[in-house]
Amino acid sequence: KCGELNPGPSIAVSSLAKQRDAPKERTHKRPKLWSGLQPSREEDYALGGVMNGFLPHRGQRGGCIISCLTPSLWPFVAQALGFTVNSLTTPCENYLSLLRSRYPSLVSPSQAAAVADVCVAFGDWASFKVKDTRYWEENMYPHVFTLDGDEEVMVPLGWLLHQHAFTHAHMGGITDGVFNLGILLRPDQAAHYDDLASVPPLPVQAPSALANVLNSTVHAQPHKEHVVNKACDVAVQVGAPPTFVGRLLLATGLAPSTNLDKVKVIVPCVFSPTKWGVRKLTLEEQAGVWDVPILLQDLLVKDGDRGKDVLRDLCRDCPGKVIHLGADYLLGVYCRGGLEGERGGDDSKPRAEAQRGLKLVRQAADAAANQEDVDESLATVVKQEGQKADDAEVPVHLWDAMWMLRRKEKGLPPMTGWLGQTLKLDRESKLPRWRMCLRGLRASMFIRLWRRSVTRSWCKYARTLAQGSTLATAVVWWSIRGKPTSGRSGYVWTAAGRQNYKMFWKVPRVCAHTRDILEAGREAIGRVAQATWWDWNGGSSLFFWRWSVSHERWAREGQPHFVTGELPKFREAQRKSATPESQALVQAKVNKVRSRLYIAPGLVVSLTHMFDVPKPPHDIRMVYDGTASGLNDALYAPHFTLPVVENTLRSLLPNYHAADLDVGEMFLNWPLGKELRSRAGVDVTHVKTKLGSQKEEWELGRTRNWERWVRNFMGLKDSPYRSLQLMIKAKHCAYGDRNDPTNPFQWDAILLNLPGDEGYDPSLPWVMKVRKDGHLACEVYIYVDDGRFTGWSKIECWKAVQRFSQVLTFLGIQDASRKRTEPLTKPGPWAGTVTITEGGVYATVTAMKWGKTQDVVREMVAMMEEDKTAMPRKRLEQIRGFLIYVGRTYRWMNPYLKGLHLTIDGWRMDRDVDGYRIPNFQAEWAMKEAEDAFEKGEGGDLLGYGKGGAGKAKAEPPAVVEAASRLAGDLDALTDLTSGDEPALQSCRVTGALSAVYLMGDASGKGFGSGIWDGEGITYEAGSWKECYSTESSNWREAANLTKQIKKLGQDGRLHNKELFVFTDNSTYEGTFYKGYSGSSKKLTKIILDLRQVERETGCIVHVIHIAGTRMKSAGVDGLSRGDFMEGIMAGKNPWSCVPLNEDADQRSLGRVSAWVTKWWHDEDGKPWCLRRPKIPTNLRERRLEITSPYSIHDKG
Repeated sequence: KCGELNPGPSIAVSSLAKQRDAPKERTHKRPKLWSGLQPSREEDYALGGVMNGFLPHRGQRGGCIISCLTPSLWPFVAQALGFTVNSLTTPCENYLSLLRSRYPSLVSPSQAAAVADVCVAFGDWASFKVKDTRYWEENMYPHVFTLDGDEEVMVPLGWLLHQHAFTHAHMGGITDGVFNLGILLRPDQAAHYDDLASVPPLPVQAPSALANVLNSTVHAQPHKEHVVNKACDVAVQVGAPPTFVGRLLLATGLAPSTNLDKVKVIVPCVFSPTKWGVRKLTLEEQAGVWDVPILLQDLLVKDGDRGKDVLRDLCRDCPGKVIHLGADYLLGVYCRGGLEGERGGDDSKPRAEAQRGLKLVRQAADAAANQEDVDESLATVVKQEGQKADDAEVPVHLWDAMWMLRRKEKGLPPMTGWLGQTLKLDRESKLPRWRMCLRGLRASMFIRLWRRSVTRSWCKYARTLAQGSTLATAVVWWSIRGKPTSGRSGYVWTAAGRQNYKMFWKVPRVCAHTRDILEAGREAIGRVAQATWWDWNGGSSLFFWRWSVSHERWAREGQPHFVTGELPKFREAQRKSATPESQALVQAKVNKVRSRLYIAPGLVVSLTHMFDVPKPPHDIRMVYDGTASGLNDALYAPHFTLPVVENTLRSLLPNYHAADLDVGEMFLNWPLGKELRSRAGVDVTHVKTKLGSQKEEWELGRTRNWERWVRNFMGLKDSPYRSLQLMIKAKHCAYGDRNDPTNPFQWDAILLNLPGDEGYDPSLPWVMKVRKDGHLACEVYIYVDDGRFTGWSKIECWKAVQRFSQVLTFLGIQDASRKRTEPLTKPGPWAGTVTITEGGVYATVTAMKWGKTQDVVREMVAMMEEDKTAMPRKRLEQIRGFLIYVGRTYRWMNPYLKGLHLTIDGWRMDRDVDGYRIPNFQAEWAMKEAEDAFEKGEGGDLLGYGKGGAGKAKAEPPAVVEAASRLAGDLDALTDLTSGDEPALQSCRVTGALSAVYLMGDASGKGFGSGIWDGEGITYEAGSWKECYSTESSNWREAANLTKQIKKLGQDGRLHNKELFVFTDNSTYEGTFYKGYSGSSKKLTKIILDLRQVERETGCIVHVIHIAGTRMKSAGVDGLSRGDFMEGIMAGKNPWSCVPLNEDADQRSLGRVSAWVTKWWHDEDGKPWCLRRPKIPTNLRERRLEITSPYSIHDKG
């Protein structure tokens, strides 16, 4: 009858070894394996070969049911094969409860709801053979099961049986066991083969060895010396049959599949005097032999006796690799179509347009990239070295060209047909008539309007100082008269008007505070009167009355200083410059500062010094020293960061424009705190006009040799911090209202394009301020006094520059017009780097700096050829500083500077012959000193040797040093890399790639594994290190495992113009990558050098990111290094969920961070904790705790 159990037809293969040893002329198609497993690949670093394969992104295959009498790995295997577990039937309650608590997805609560989706059943034959006829009639889907030994299968009528014997070692396992698996199918489900020879074989994998799962930190009984020597002499031989020495098992080969828990093994042991011992395998080691997933091992061990009992049962069942790869093989070979899932239906596959807003940004970026160049037939203005000179000319034609460009933008006609009377001045200047008119307007009308605007704003503010006074009620001080005797109409004083006016200004001066305010305003208006349209000829003062109330006093009197020590009383006289020529330049520069009252007469208690340094090509830079006097020692300045070129990339796309605006007299714009002025004296003896010489008007009455600073000066410790603090405030004022359509800094939304997002686009910035038209918003970056502006077009970038310049002028901050540059796609250098947006986004250096780089490399080569044992150390330090500066642009340069570092510091006592630092040298040197003292009778004991010592290890640096062994190779590489007349280009962002490449690797113990995924799928590999590699440090193994994968990706062409994210749980590898070299490991330095070479050759951008070891385990890569294919990304887990770079701390913790903060935010009475602090403003005390976003941060401040 149908369903009656009786022997049926079967295809039996005794083992995969028979398939491997088949005749060579027989060819097979590769089986359609869900795991994507490929034949083992031979590599020189891998012991026995490398397991490898490819898992494409795809949907689930459907549901499955599992039936087993004992705890089994079938639920994990089913998940790894793409099935959803709809039901799990087993009599083992402990096993079920553990799965429900830790793996709820493997035990679905709604079992009946998904029966229709079931497409396969898994389990052991013991549980299926008791099924009745009705079961086999109703559940007509494939059944895959394990068999106990030589158990015979009674095939139901109407079903086909295929049974295979799988050798564990041929599937990458550790035991010598052979295990049977079978599959039952309906005839209409089965694939047809003409004969046994046409059945595709399972790709044979490299076996492992018992030594790979042993833990050397477990205590073991020390073993006899002669036996130990025999064990040590035998190298690990993967796949070798179990070898016994007497009754003791050697760990160099396979393990026996029976009674393994009772066998004693010779194991490595760090606690044994011989480093070898004898013991039985621990439960965790047995689980490793039986391929139990590592996360499941941890769970069961931590669960106590109940979990350990389940783990023991798993170690008596079929090994995990046999179940996983065997079931995959049976389904892929004997099921028609391979029982494939729906491709492309998985939510884990990234979709280019998934993230909202990216499409609009791409469209706007294409428009910007294809915009036409603007030609105004005027000379291009790029930042040049000569522009920085104080007497450099202002590029007036730049403003004229931009004015004409804005006319075109508004649709106005050009000025070529404009008529006007030609004057003599026009003929002499040879300028177009319209440009001469602009010159006249700026020199006469516009500057007067500006002066009047500033003066009126000051008067309006000054009147508020007399509020509350009866004089403030005086309304009219002037009276209009018809025509006075002069014949001209105008205003004259009324009878009481002049007296009222005098009293109005006299009353505020009674108070010292208001008197200081009026004096500061008077000084500012006086400087305004001396200013021209292009320059502040009389210096500048902040228009403090225009600053916000929160910063008004700081703008007038300067911020308070953080004084942490006793202020000095330094009175050493100032020395002259080295040469008469440089002294003349010093006198001119210092007197310019004095004439502008930045150095002014006043009480001086302590002096500061100054000196000059060359400033190419023919200038000097003044440095005012606050250190020699001890003033800097008494001050504290908080640490702060400055933007670099990498920061500007978030507002740059291909064909975007950039321009520069420099702040004139940067530090001198800002007032020095009053309490410090008397301690910042200046000896002006050698710069002031000598007696008998004609003095200028500003110097009359200034007879003292000592004067003092009243502004921040270069060389004062906190000048950069204090100056930039107010400069950033001015920057935020310039940003204005982001919703104003006329504001060049307008933006509509903040768009996050983060790695890990489904629509992540590596050709776009990670964080973007986006306008309504899709273009990136204009942005400004301040590097001390250099401002870099970016915009999607020339005119938009210029508008942003002009807006910022107007705000600076409004607040009384100088804009150095002579240093202004034109918006270009290839602007001049900023923060040492030139950015180019033509055809992409690139970084480079100027031709002058590139030539200097070549010169210093050739200079070091000449030093080596002349005498490599006596290279001038001081000169090498200067060269190193310059090359480090160049290395900020070129990431590939840092590894090649290691030889230079080793050469400069190789003379130190804690260095080996190659210049590398000796580990633990300090303690060893201190111990040696203590021992010497003890032998001489100078010390009583050695207990305190580590507290002192090593003082003698420090010596005075020599004048010349010997070249390190690797310097010659580094110089050869630098010579090659810096060859060519044109500076090298560094790619800053990939182009044309809509997906990134991600690499995660681990090299735990004696194995290694890695997974590489992109928009197509996951490429994985795993294996065991050869003996010569397994003895290397864990840092080296981790680095080598990742770097070899990156090199292979480069060779395969997968990294060309791509962005690569490398994830590792080894922080040393991450730190060494960004530093460029290791301070103590030559081999690790070589690996990083190879990695940088790949980056340079392929044009890819590499990010190395350290992640926690728990994440590595969760991703399944930690287990992959042990040959485990049933967890994490190997089991179908979304790879991006393992490294959620696109989530914040609260999202990653599933809201636990915000819950924790909310818990302590209010006190016992339910009031905000800040209510107890009286200085907190009332509006902040009542504010509720809110979770902010980038968007809300910019709106709320």
